[in-house]
Amino acid sequence: MSQRSTTTPNVRSIIDRARTDIETNLTSGDWDALVTEIERNLYESVSIDEVYQAIIQVLTARIEAEPKLKHIAADLCRQRYYREICGNDLTGFELDREYREPFTTNLHRGVDIGLPEQCNVNDLAECVELDRDEQLEYMPMETLYQRYFLKTEQKGEPPQAFLKTQLGKTIHRNGRKNSTMFSQNYNSPHRHPPFSIAA
Repeated sequence: MSQRSTTTPNVRSIIDRARTDIETNLTSGDWDALVTEIERNLYESVSIDEVYQAIIQVLTARIEAEPKLKHIAADLCRQRYYREICGNDLTGFELDREYREPFTTNLHRGVDIGLPEQCNVNDLAECVELDRDEQLEYMPMETLYQRYFLKTEQKGEPPQAFLKTQLGKTIHRNGRKNSTMFSQNYNSPHRHPPFSIAA
């Protein structure tokens, strides 16, 4: 298939945004070579999700040689998933607002179809802090994506929703907002292994 000539700014801009504030030992020439390699593997009319996946694959293949690439790969995983739940590439206040909306909307949908227990998702949304997602490195983020987010026709759980099991039970059993707020604020900074709470 013919190569898509318009992919260069897309690939480079996606990478540049992900590597902001992350120092690596790669030179500008190294990054140019990575962009060229990624573009070589793309095809005409490739989707944006496939572009993200191609970038992630190239970077993760080099983590052993340059460990800090795992932080960039993690950011790319978050960017890719935020696009899926929010519908667009958003930043700042807009991302924070749109992040909370699908959290509540889609967790309500999950409750309706019987996936998590009945709970007050608005109380949970009050505890969400977008910056906490940045503590998730590549493998935890990818594992959440593949195994733990609710599987419905639409994706809609932000990464912090992996606490849904514990928090849903806290609200459902105790009916106390304070207990829920404490549980979310204590566990969301990832003091515990994120997957040990799934019951």
